[in-house]
Amino acid sequence: SNRLAMIMQIVEAAIAEAPTASERLRRLFRSISEAGSDLFFHDRKLYDIAAVASRDQWPSVKIHEVRIRELIRQIVLQGRESGEFERKTPLDEAVNAIFLILRPYVDSAQLQYNLDTAPEAAVHLPALILRSLAP
Repeated sequence: SNRLAMIMQIVEAAIAEAPTASERLRRLFRSISEAGSDLFFHDRKLYDIAAVASRDQWPSVKIHEVRIRELIRQIVLQGRESGEFERKTPLDEAVNAIFLILRPYVDSAQLQYNLDTAPEAAVHLPALILRSLAP
């Protein structure tokens, strides 16, 4: 759970200075992808524990997912308020869809199967999402 807190700090720092909701979403994808990949490559033992925690849905993992969903919710709301994002799609539906797209990079158990495509996905997935959110 300390590692999850560290990942959240990295993510929050990455999106804090973003000037727009669109840029916050891009940085969210990039920072989660990079932080998870970093854990996989630099501390394999800790990564293996994180994968078990993720697979078995430990409380710390559930809390981490709730925090990620809340960040997504804040970004979508900010984008709607600024006119960057459409308002027709129900908020919960938009947040859930974005989280499901991001989940292979949030979930340590799934990340190991997505490491090769993570850098590319961190660019293409938010671009696709942003096109779907355009007003």
